[in-house]
Amino acid sequence: MKEQTKVMRLDTKEQGLIELLRKEGVGPLTRLLEMALNNPDTYNDERMKNEEYVKTLRNGKWIRSILKNETFSLENLDSCDYLLSVQIEEIKKAIQENKNIVITGTTGVGKTVLLNALFNYQLERFPERKSVVIENYPEISSNIDFENNKILIRDDGDFSMRSLRFLQDSNEPSRLIVGELMADEDFLAVTSGLQGGSSILTTSARNFELRMLNRLRAMPNTEKQIETLYGMSFLEIHMSKDSEGQRIVDIKEECIKHE
Repeated sequence: MKEQTKVMRLDTKEQGLIELLRKEGVGPLTRLLEMALNNPDTYNDERMKNEEYVKTLRNGKWIRSILKNETFSLENLDSCDYLLSVQIEEIKKAIQENKNIVITGTTGVGKTVLLNALFNYQLERFPERKSVVIENYPEISSNIDFENNKILIRDDGDFSMRSLRFLQDSNEPSRLIVGELMADEDFLAVTSGLQGGSSILTTSARNFELRMLNRLRAMPNTEKQIETLYGMSFLEIHMSKDSEGQRIVDIKEECIKHE
């Protein structure tokens, strides 16, 4: 019996987009996304309160990563050629001591790639530690062994009581990994993880301290969450590029002080 194949027909908008891409290539769309994603006003706190806006922004970032198809990768922390040996040792020590780590920098600089390298180092060096991964696209979980019962992956971007109990159900240090701070739920997840005694590993496009405080202040009934942040120390790994496109990393200890 001949197998029937279902044909998916494109609508006029989809056909028009494909024709445009075939004619002009992906360059114009990629540049347009770069302009939008590298504009600081794109991450305006008022706009970021809108759930649909954040969803659109996440989709834009995901499309950009597909179009650029960047070959930049990092197999492990020790093979990182843009980190000084003293910086690598400082990061390793922070992971060993289960410190909070925040990677900052503009879109496309390689924050998620470095986050994956740090997380992989933790998995190899401290396999007994539990971790919860919160992401909306498989940028972290694609490198994770799904059979590992020390890791809970929340690909719906949600941090629930189940996540908290998972982290607390161990005498070992635990860590919450948030792929990127964008939606209100991401900021609330950070405070929930801290309140539960876990450390944080995340990325932020801009000033982590101000973003955390400003976003929480804009939400109702977050006084306890804000108090949790005061006194929080973290290792900030700031990434940028010079005029020749070479990555530059600056590492410093930071602390959120009570105003």
